[in-house]
Amino acid sequence: GVNLRPTWNLMWTWSKPQIDMNKLLIFQKVNHFPGNKGMVRKDLIKSNFERTMKLGRKAAESFNILPETYILPKEISKFIEVFYEAHEREGPLNIWIVKPVGKSRGRGISLINDIAGLKYAETIVAQKYLKNPLLLNGYKFDMRIYVLVTSLNPIEAFVYKEGFARLSTVPFDLNVADLDNLFIHLTNSSVQKNSNNVDNMSSDAIVGGTKISLKTLRQRLERKGISWAPIWN
Repeated sequence: GVNLRPTWNLMWTWSKPQIDMNKLLIFQKVNHFPGNKGMVRKDLIKSNFERTMKLGRKAAESFNILPETYILPKEISKFIEVFYEAHEREGPLNIWIVKPVGKSRGRGISLINDIAGLKYAETIVAQKYLKNPLLLNGYKFDMRIYVLVTSLNPIEAFVYKEGFARLSTVPFDLNVADLDNLFIHLTNSSVQKNSNNVDNMSSDAIVGGTKISLKTLRQRLERKGISWAPIWN
């Protein structure tokens, strides 16, 4: 437990804080809302998105942003059915990305195109792999955007306009022999820092490792004729 005498203003913890939220003083802030794992854990995100999409047409359109996703083993029967239907259409290019629900830094992630490659000892999510991502000079990238949520009801959130993009270090391809090469398919810095190709990446405004600032990403995309405004919106 934590002494709740008025000796602190901000508590910032990695895991769930062991305090009574009802006894916080008006000026004391904690970086976890009760139940906030519903916004960040992969299986709960999927369930909450589906629940939200049932609220109405506008909600269904706004939250229709996840690839086809299944929680395993809970939805294993449906997943196997969908997997084999897709295999009939796509053959070996029926690729799924499999992730543990509560881990970070790329740990435990794999790509499969054969149901025999599906192995798990804990709850996982299987998502249809996006085979035609927007690339940066042939490399996969993602964007890390920082959002500070200070209230849920009413919702109050602040989006930080600078952040960074994370790059892979091996050019993207869909060669099924390369599905195990995470340096192609994942952008996690914890994965890419071990790549032999890190030193070969362009050093244009590198933030560290295989990261570039959002400002640099915007410049590179605009040089390719890609407008930044709809991406940011």
